[in-house]
Amino acid sequence: MRHIPHASALYAAFALAVLGIIAAAAPPAAALDSTLVASYAWRDTFLPCGLPSVALRTNETAILWNPAGVALGNPYSAGYAYTAVYAGEDKETGTHYVLTNTRGLGFGFTKDNIGDGTRTRMLLTVAPRFSRTYALGWTGKWRGAFNFDVGAMLRVGDYLSLGFVGRDLRDARDARTYYEAGVALIASPNRFGMFYDAVFEDNEYRKATAHSGGIFVGFEGPVFFIATLTSDGEGHTYSRFILQLYSPSGLLEGGYMTATDDFTSLGGRFSRWTPR
Repeated sequence: MRHIPHASALYAAFALAVLGIIAAAAPPAAALDSTLVASYAWRDTFLPCGLPSVALRTNETAILWNPAGVALGNPYSAGYAYTAVYAGEDKETGTHYVLTNTRGLGFGFTKDNIGDGTRTRMLLTVAPRFSRTYALGWTGKWRGAFNFDVGAMLRVGDYLSLGFVGRDLRDARDARTYYEAGVALIASPNRFGMFYDAVFEDNEYRKATAHSGGIFVGFEGPVFFIATLTSDGEGHTYSRFILQLYSPSGLLEGGYMTATDDFTSLGGRFSRWTPR
């Protein structure tokens, strides 16, 4: 994680204000559209904002992105995130995330209005670290029924990171089992890098392989920019842009996604951590 020596102490208040505006300004949720369930945009209903690669998530959001990353990041981190997904001008879903991790253990919950009514999902992550560069992770998820994800992450020096995740691996009703693999090349640590992820789905909701690539760029001062382009395997393209503002022990970020199948998403996240 980057450590910027001259960031404002007002980030926390600013973060809560921005995230509150995002949540309050969204129009009332409609019933979940079946086209969202069958689209790649579905991922935005359960994956919080940030670097969109299973090879790079090592903060508290790794609980949902790649549980192995919980073991390889800062010793302690906690955060809040909100994501809204829209179809045209209508809001389809809104998801709140409260997540924390501490030395290979992760805890949290999500609260959303997916489908009819509001539901809460409880999360528990266990991520043993076998070395400074390799870890495995497991996330249990409870929301009416139990399911789980497993993940692995390998770092090769400061310049290469590999990640793999299997999601919803328990054969249960409404389970959406699929797999994701990612690779990241860091040309200059904290300054510039590239990543590529592939998402393999063969379930009752989608039968397609999506390919996603992107870059991240760090600027002078506490600013980080991320851009990605995704082909969903069904003829649609997704563009995503994320801006992050860092302090030595926290960040504020906002993200925007737009797709050719008429879906958009708007997300924000605030995170605090104890540096390694």
